[in-house]
Amino acid sequence: MKVKVLSVVRFSFKLFVALISILLFISNVEANSNEIYIGMSAAFKGPTGGLGSELYRGSMAYINYINDNGGINGKKIIIIPYDDGYNPTPAIENTIKLIEKDNVFLLFDYLGTPTVTRVLPLLKSYSDRNIYLFFPFTGAEPHRQPPYDKYVFNFRASYFQETEGLVNNFVKIGRKRIAVFYQADAYGRSGWNGVKSTLAKYGLDIVGEATYRRGTKFNESMKN
Repeated sequence: MKVKVLSVVRFSFKLFVALISILLFISNVEANSNEIYIGMSAAFKGPTGGLGSELYRGSMAYINYINDNGGINGKKIIIIPYDDGYNPTPAIENTIKLIEKDNVFLLFDYLGTPTVTRVLPLLKSYSDRNIYLFFPFTGAEPHRQPPYDKYVFNFRASYFQETEGLVNNFVKIGRKRIAVFYQADAYGRSGWNGVKSTLAKYGLDIVGEATYRRGTKFNESMKN
């Protein structure tokens, strides 16, 4: 299993390099520029800080490998990371800063459904700059559908696909009474929709549901 996961990760970065090479070929990046700046907004502090930090470290490990082996068309990749704390407003501010001030070539490794979903309109607003978002770490649906799907390169499965697979397997083994405990935002709703829709195919429905607010402690959510 570990070997399989590593193979998938390597493939994703090879795909990333290939796509950047194509974009460089058709873009207006200065021919004499020796660096490719890519922007990242993710949670590096707070409850999800560990996930954002490891996502950054893992990306840097392979990007350093690429740079040590000549970069992409002779250009080194430089990541500019900003912390958004898994909150939409800082994510929006970071994105505007990355595009307007840092003049990044593309956006990369954004983390979280509530943040990515709110950033999508910016991709459309800056469409004249040909800014794309690569491999966001979220399985939400909005960036997989018009009008935003043409600005985003997805790698991971959607929450709908993941929950659909779970429900299919539960039903196969006879587990047909399914309840859902989900986060009260776009992230949780995507998973809820996957469960709801898949159960409907079998003539079933969710038998119970409850929600919790993002960023709250478990015992606080249970009081409501």
